[in-house]
Amino acid sequence: MALSKRHKKFLFIENGLGPIISNIFINGAVIHQVFKNQAFINWETAQIDLISTAFLLPFITVILAALFIPKQIKSGKLPTLTSRKFNYPSWLPSNLFVMGLIIGIIVMALTWLVCICLPFNETSQFEHMNYVYFKAGWAGFIILFVAPTIGWWMLLKHSKRQIKS
Repeated sequence: MALSKRHKKFLFIENGLGPIISNIFINGAVIHQVFKNQAFINWETAQIDLISTAFLLPFITVILAALFIPKQIKSGKLPTLTSRKFNYPSWLPSNLFVMGLIIGIIVMALTWLVCICLPFNETSQFEHMNYVYFKAGWAGFIILFVAPTIGWWMLLKHSKRQIKS
């Protein structure tokens, strides 16, 4: 079964392009406000910020997807997946809080690995706006992978529920 046009729009626009653009602007604005009185941001502070964002983005995305996707399915705006070849990953817990924690910890660990591999040290500093741009781009990069994946999993989860009922 190929994906319908509606499912492609759901994955690529509603869980791809939309979250990328909004996260770039939201994270850029937040980090600009947080560090607006600092001309430079040191690498240790940047690492903490990047790693905490790497946890929060997937966690919040799970919560938002859990709020909106079932409503879209129930209202008929998003059709369920009827093919048996699409299965909800068995390793994912059904509890949304636990799912958010697991995905957040995985993305946080991957971000930490990237951070320790970057050629910066504790004396490295970033000019305020350079860090704002970097952080905004980083958030967009993370959500590029996280939002469509979580959206797909939620669609699978709620499609399976609709088929059973």
